Amino acid sequence: MRARHRLSQETPEINLVPLLDMVSLLIQLLLVNAQFGVFAQLSTAIGAPSSTPQEGLALQVVVSPQGFAVSWSEGGGCKDHDLPCSAGSCSAPTAYDAAGLQAIAMDLKQAHPDEKSVQIVLGDDVPFDVIARAMDALRGSQHDPMFPDVILGSG
Repeated sequence: MRARHRLSQETPEINLVPLLDMVSLLIQLLLVNAQFGVFAQLSTAIGAPSSTPQEGLALQVVVSPQGFAVSWSEGGGCKDHDLPCSAGSCSAPTAYDAAGLQAIAMDLKQAHPDEKSVQIVLGDDVPFDVIARAMDALRGSQHDPMFPDVILGSG
């Protein structure tokens, strides 16, 4: 019998440099994306739109893809005012008439200084920016608040 002569074999080494390069790039990518995550919190109450008569002003703003519709009770009757989007198209959040909404809110606040709540009824397919702009217009400023208690509902 012949004795087999075995060749010496070296164990292969794994090259970890490409793996470490990929991990370091992945960490940098995750860190860059994490700094762009912006979250917003809106303090509101949630409620359902009411068709029953309420006490006081009962200010209600309906936000729809056609614009704002403001309604309130005054002098025993219900009054309303429509604020359509500029140029008849609500394609951008800036097309909504937030200045007109704020002007109506200022007039109502001057007539009813004790009122603090407003109900915003949301229609379908209304962008978040429009809701935030409507809330800002109705709340007023920190030094001169108009309707700080916002109740969100869906129609």
